[in-house]
Amino acid sequence: MDLGFKLPTQGLLAHDAAGNAIIQRLEPDDFPRLLDVARYADGLGFHSAWFPDHVVTERVTDANHPANSSGQR
Repeated sequence: MDLGFKLPTQGLLAHDAAGNAIIQRLEPDDFPRLLDVARYADGLGFHSAWFPDHVVTERVTDANHPANSSGQR
C-alpha cells in the first residue's frame, strides 16, 4: 500500500480570544521547513506529498466564514 501525507501550507489551527477557529499565517521563513518535512517523510518511505486545495487565500474579504459563529476568518 502506498501512503501519502498532507503538507501544512496554511499554518497551524488556533483559536482567537472569542473562541473562533483561525489559521495562523505562515511566514515566508516557514517555507523551508516544509522542505524539511517533505524530505523527512520521504526518508520514512511515504509515497507522495499532498497540498491542500487552498494554497493561497485572501488576506481581507467581506464574505462571512461559515466555520465561526462571528463570521470572521
